[in-house]
Parts: sequence; structure tokens; C-alpha cells
Amino acid sequence: MLFFAYIFLTAFRDYRDNYGVEIFSELGYGEKPGIFSKSETWVAFGVLVPLALLFCIRDNFFGLLAALSLMIFGAVSLGVSTLLFDRGAINGLTWMILIGIGSYLAYVPYGSILFDRIIAKANVIGTAVFAIYVADALGYTGSVAILLFKDLVVGEATRLEFFRSFTYILSIGSAGLILASAFLILRSDRTRNRPT
Repeated sequence: MLFFAYIFLTAFRDYRDNYGVEIFSELGYGEKPGIFSKSETWVAFGVLVPLALLFCIRDNFFGLLAALSLMIFGAVSLGVSTLLFDRGAINGLTWMILIGIGSYLAYVPYGSILFDRIIAKANVIGTAVFAIYVADALGYTGSVAILLFKDLVVGEATRLEFFRSFTYILSIGSAGLILASAFLILRSDRTRNRPT
């Protein structure tokens, strides 16, 4: 389930990065030269601080749950911020910043925290390198698939229209998959610690 969520998170992140110029232009920011620097500076700080705080948690079980919770929060915030944008409550720049923060909060822990905490919680000797390589291979395959889907199946949709729809689908799907994974981890921990 975590790998499946990662496929779509990677595709979303790549789409946002690759078509940022077109998306910002459709949002009305085409003539603003520093728009990328402005948006990505906020995204960097919005992601760096919560992820740094995760390293303060010493217990691997609680660290894993905290990482999964942060990832679920990031995924849910994608849908909430897009809903706010669609209703006119926030402008396009704020929306791009919020979905940047949300997508990276859900995406970055895979390569930095998640698999290390899973291995540590399982109390086995190993590294997270293989899992990270598998996740990246699947993720970039998904990224190519999404680009092909956009151009071949829904080619009439603008980059912004497709991106908005993709944001809603990703928010619900990835939050659900990560939540189900967290539930299974909690259940397996209770089963393992049950007295015999």
C-alpha cells in the first residue's frame, strides 16, 4: 500500500515540477519573474521544520506513527487546499505553496525516515536502501504513466485542469492507503505484544 501511494506521490511531484511554468501561467502569474523562488522558499521551510522535528522522537514505534501521521496530514491538505482554491478562499500562489508543502510532507519521508523506522520497529538488521530503490523505480514508472495518460487520454484538458483533478484523486487515495498502512502497523504491534 505504501509503494502504491508512492507511485502517485512521485507522479504528482514530477507533474507539479515539470509543468510549474504552465500552471503558474494559467493561474495568472506568467509575467512574475520570481514566482518560483517565492513559492518554493515557503515550501522548503514548511517541509523542513516538521521533518526535522520527527528526528527528535527516539522511540521507533512512535516515530513511525508520527511519520505516517505527518504523511496523512500532507495528503489530506492537498485536497483541502484545492477545495479552498476552487471556492475562491485562497489565491493561486497560496494554493501552489500549500499543495507543495502537502505533497512533500507525504513524499519526502519515504526516502528519509519511513523505511528506516519500519526496519527499526521490526527489530531486524538491515538498511532501507533496497526499499528506497524499489519505491523510486515504481514512482518514476508511475510518473511516466501519468504523463502518457494526460497526453493520450485526456489531452483536451489544460495542464491546470488535469492538475486540479489529480490533486483531489491523490489526496483521497494516498491518505487512504497511508492510513490503512498505519492501521496494519498498529494491529501487528498489538498482536506481537499480546500476552500468551
